[in-house]
Parts: sequence; structure tokens; C-alpha cells
Amino acid sequence: MSDIKQSNKQPNYYSILPANVRYDNRLNDSERVIFAEITAFSNEYGYCTASDDYFTSLYGHNELTILNRINHLRKLGYLKITYKYIDNVLQRQIAPVLYESEGGNYE
Repeated sequence: MSDIKQSNKQPNYYSILPANVRYDNRLNDSERVIFAEITAFSNEYGYCTASDDYFTSLYGHNELTILNRINHLRKLGYLKITYKYIDNVLQRQIAPVLYESEGGNYE
């Protein structure tokens, strides 16, 4: 599966690091920063399309480390990842989950 790379420039938006992410002892600092970066990209469209290569070059980690950290955030319910074809290219869309609904689920 291929990713469409988000703009080469860094996002010019604020990031969000909610308390539930900040204080979750299951997360390491790098996962918190990646979550915040994803929220910065999500300000415009509600999701982030940055590639693993983008995060790798930004933070100096290898691709497997980035994949593991994003997947850990997803498994804990902090990210929702979907794949969509746009112009015949499979695009990964990573949406941060920012708040808890009445039923205890994050949206």
C-alpha cells in the first residue's frame, strides 16, 4: 500500500495534546509527540495523510518504529486509520480521536 505524501513543508497549525494522551502511562514521549503532529496536520481536513517517510525523516526513527508507534496509538483508541482510493492511489487517512462520548467511546 502506498501513501500520498503530505506537503513537504511542516504544518503551520497548532497541535493538540489532550490530557488523556498526556497522562496515559502506556504511551512513551515519542508517541505523544507523533499524536500531536497528527493533530496539527488534521486541523485542515480532520485527518492526516503524512507518510511514514515523513515521520521517519522528521523524528529520526526508522519506519518500523514509526509504524509501531502509530499502531499503538490506534490500538489504544487515540487514532482512527482508514484507507481510501483517491485518483486511483490508496491513501491512508489518520484521524485523531480527541474526546470521549457518553458511551465511553472516543470520537
